[in-house]
Amino acid sequence: MVLSDILVPQAIMPGIQTTSKKRLLQEISLHIASIYQLDQVKVFSALQERENLGPTGMGHGVAIPHARVRTIESVKGLFARLIKPIDFNSMDGQCVDLVFVLIAPEESGAV
Repeated sequence: MVLSDILVPQAIMPGIQTTSKKRLLQEISLHIASIYQLDQVKVFSALQERENLGPTGMGHGVAIPHARVRTIESVKGLFARLIKPIDFNSMDGQCVDLVFVLIAPEESGAV
């Protein structure tokens, strides 16, 4: 699989202004839903549910929120750069300003 199969140009958000992880996930869900014709509430719920299992902040300012959604047929992504870093409960304690989101089919082994 090549990156262009997962990430379309419309799924790049270069300057998000947000104040919290929850608001970021809401904004990302809205954008993903509009690009890939998905239900925003289902995308947000899946991302939030996965985040509740454990934070997806990887360290060094990077987070990789991910979830499975029943109505999607292949893995889709979104890249966001935040104007101001936010707390993401990262392993290294650093705030996050680079976010790569992956949404996969529910039955997928990915994500």
